[in-house]
Amino acid sequence: MKRSHELLAHIPRTDGTIVVAPATGCPNEALQIIHDNADAFTHLQILGMYSPKEWPAHPNIQRVSTFFSEADRRCYWPPDGVTPSVETADVHFSGMFDYMFDQDPKLVVVNATPEREGLRSLGTGSDYTHPLIEAGVPVYVVEHADMPWVNGNQFSEERVVGVMPATDDLYRIPTPATSRDPEIDQLIANNVGQLVVDAADSRHRVRAAATLQIGVGY
Repeated sequence: MKRSHELLAHIPRTDGTIVVAPATGCPNEALQIIHDNADAFTHLQILGMYSPKEWPAHPNIQRVSTFFSEADRRCYWPPDGVTPSVETADVHFSGMFDYMFDQDPKLVVVNATPEREGLRSLGTGSDYTHPLIEAGVPVYVVEHADMPWVNGNQFSEERVVGVMPATDDLYRIPTPATSRDPEIDQLIANNVGQLVVDAADSRHRVRAAATLQIGVGY
């Protein structure tokens, strides 16, 4: 296994672009190293989405988020007198790979599982990072022992240029606060329920259970 704690050695000092995974896959510990050494870069573009953490603005770092988390919103609309520390890109989710690949990223930085028989899993943080790795962009891993192994988003250890062990816990989406008005919640649920089709309509010959996808970001 290749192991290197020299993350900065894999990032161009001038006009470089890297991609980081979103949410649970976001490598906060690696990003902290990058921000702590921001003066070492002339211009570094960091592409990602749904950051679980706020990052301060720095003239040498350009952060771009394609879909905002609550932390991203606070960075995009900071209090008066505070410089925004993230920009947005007008790109549909299905177009994120093409958008990011066109930026010529030199490195993908992710949280991932420990190596198993020459493979690693991106866990719950796959999205656009897996196709970028498959396209040949080198990957730097922040290794989390508690990252769940997910079938279908593994990548070869041969793609890995460096590994650092995680010391922080994985990010977990906080539990939403309970509503102050349960009646409103019930009205919303009723309206949504009317839109859910159980597949027993004219387009289907076989009755099937409905499937719902829960989104994040906006």
